[in-house]
Amino acid sequence: MSSTKISFNEVEVKIQNKKTNIKNWILEISKEHNHTIKSLSYTFSNDAFLLKINQSYLNHDTLTDIITFDLGDETNNKKIEGDIYISLERIKENAKIHNASYKEEELRVIIHGLLHLCGFEDKNDTDKRNMRVLEENAIAKFNAMFHVE
Repeated sequence: MSSTKISFNEVEVKIQNKKTNIKNWILEISKEHNHTIKSLSYTFSNDAFLLKINQSYLNHDTLTDIITFDLGDETNNKKIEGDIYISLERIKENAKIHNASYKEEELRVIIHGLLHLCGFEDKNDTDKRNMRVLEENAIAKFNAMFHVE
C-alpha cells in the first residue's frame, strides 16, 4: 500500500500537518468497508473556493463543508477514485455549532467524503443517522489507532 494513493492539497489555505496518520486511517476505514483506494485527492480550501465549485459543478448557491466527486469506474465500484474538497472555514464554524474540537470536526469531514465514495448516502434522516454513526465509529478508530484521548 503506497501512501501516494492519497494526496492532500491546499488552495488559498495552509494545512497544519503532513497527515501521515490520517492517510493510514483512511486506508484502514476503506478496507473496513471492503474498498481499496486507487487514487484519492483531498483539497483543503476556504468557503469562497468551495462555493465556486458548488455553483459551477452542482448548481448549488450555498456554502458547504465538503464536496465529493466520485471519479471511479462504475464497473468496479470497490476501487475508490475521487476528489474531495473541504472548506476549513466550514470546519471551524461546524466545530462551534456541534460543540466539537476542530480536530474532531476535521476528521469527521475527511471521513464523510470517503464514506460517500464507499457508497453511503445522507439524503434522508435515516441515512444521515447511519452516516453519523459511521463517522463516530471511524473517529473512535482513529483515536484508538493513534492513542488519542
